[in-house]
Amino acid sequence: MGNLLLNFPSFSPASFRPWINEAEALRKGIDPGQLAAESSERWKSGLEGWGMGPDQMRKLGTAADFTIYTPGSCSGIPINVVGSLTAPKLDWSNPAQAEMARDEIEGLASSLLALAQIDADPISSPEHILLTNIIEKAWSEGRNMDLAELISQVRQPPMRKLGVFEIESFYPGKERDKLAMRLNGLVASPSFAAWLDGPPLDIHCLPGPSLRCRASVRGHPAPIQAGYLDEKTIRHT
Repeated sequence: MGNLLLNFPSFSPASFRPWINEAEALRKGIDPGQLAAESSERWKSGLEGWGMGPDQMRKLGTAADFTIYTPGSCSGIPINVVGSLTAPKLDWSNPAQAEMARDEIEGLASSLLALAQIDADPISSPEHILLTNIIEKAWSEGRNMDLAELISQVRQPPMRKLGVFEIESFYPGKERDKLAMRLNGLVASPSFAAWLDGPPLDIHCLPGPSLRCRASVRGHPAPIQAGYLDEKTIRHT
């Protein structure tokens, strides 16, 4: 899909040259410029085989904006797929607004646990239940959080009970320490910062302000992260 951005109606080798893999040229024993010329000719022949020529390519270029989003990487346009711990301004006494907030909280907890490679069910997992309750308590009190505070409260929760059980019965301190360590390892990982960069994952905002069609191409993260990202995308559709 990313090849859609290689839209050069003139098929000039110079247009292809910046995108040539120089390691490939070295393996073939040819100059990168020659490989660019070969790629240009191959591109032209392939498109002509599909009945497409310069006119169609120019129409495509003027009809659509193309963007490559690369969650977890800055090689394209990164996307913040984790979300924000900033408390939304809403009325918790309003059932509809409270439901929207809880959906966002559930997504936040699922995001963090998935990136930490913890398989957690929102209904039965103590990890998920604890995180959502911690975030909801802060948000319902109008308090913003950050990841450091969230991890700290995993070890020392701000509530005495979860449901009808004492917190130590529901989720013992030793197990909470293990969760805190996993989350801390995630936050300490340099690669994690890339998952917080860029605009938020909002399907409705991806088309952009232009009236032209927006073609959004997503990069390919690792399988575990790709599965999480697919679920997150569906949730926000």
